[in-house]
Amino acid sequence: MAALDASRVHPLTGPLHVNGAGPGDVLEVEVVKVAPGPDRFGYTIIFPGFGFLRDRFTKPAIARWSLTQGSATAPELPGIRIPSQGFPGTIGVAPDRGLLTAVLIREAELFGAGGFVLLPDVTNAAPRAICQTGPAAPECLRTIPPRENGGNMDVKGMVAGTSLLFPCLVSGCNLSIGDVHFA
Repeated sequence: MAALDASRVHPLTGPLHVNGAGPGDVLEVEVVKVAPGPDRFGYTIIFPGFGFLRDRFTKPAIARWSLTQGSATAPELPGIRIPSQGFPGTIGVAPDRGLLTAVLIREAELFGAGGFVLLPDVTNAAPRAICQTGPAAPECLRTIPPRENGGNMDVKGMVAGTSLLFPCLVSGCNLSIGDVHFA
């Protein structure tokens, strides 16, 4: 298995502009439903040194899941059926200039100290015109670690019926969501 390409983790949908929302507002987001799309396919990848229990898994592995509305199965794990309990792994709003500056400084220091953070990187960054070739490319944040405005949280309790509150820091809040987990 090839090395992890961190430039491709956590694809997001958004940003979604919320009409009338602005700095100082609080954006309430309710998770209404999380269900598999038409492809009905998911995967679990284990890369040594990445993710939860990264120190315990020393060999790379993948499970390719067939999804239904109720459960998931994978040929790599015969006899295992995972019940559906979907949730967004990554969700958040755009930072304002002050938070962006603070995050860039803080995360550069964290990276320098050996912490786990994905620094801005133009490789496969989106939106392409801004984060790969535009003047803002050195400031386009990745989703790890989570921050004051959201990010990769992987909270399994953020299921249908959950309400989340985000600080609106820019005009329209600019909500993004992705890295949806089946269970």
